[in-house]
Amino acid sequence: MSAMPDSGTITINVDEPCPTCGHRGAIVKALNLMRGVVAFRLNVGAVEADYQGRTRWVKFGIRGMADIGGWSTEYAGARKIARFLALEVKRPCKNPAGKLTPQQAAYLDLVKEAGGIAAVVTSVKEAMDAIAGN
Repeated sequence: MSAMPDSGTITINVDEPCPTCGHRGAIVKALNLMRGVVAFRLNVGAVEADYQGRTRWVKFGIRGMADIGGWSTEYAGARKIARFLALEVKRPCKNPAGKLTPQQAAYLDLVKEAGGIAAVVTSVKEAMDAIAGN
């Protein structure tokens, strides 16, 4: 897949199941080239930060939240409908079974029950197929 954005050409190997690094970034780039899709990286954790002379812990995300979030715009007649998107990215070289934590499974189930698109993916192609198939 390739596209010609303002900054030049982007080439993405959609069949690469587990590049050595940047697999989430490649998936986000590819998804953002799909019509009607907005995707971004989600992070969960905490960081220690100084603010006005005090040290605080700032938490972000919720346990089990997917690696990639966003939405996919669908058309129902003249109406646009945005469906929430949650993709959990697993690397076969590190997690051959693609095993989810109980929190990750619960998060993806919650998204599906609410009508969103949720899937576990290992490559750009799987991510694109998960969106196109919904």
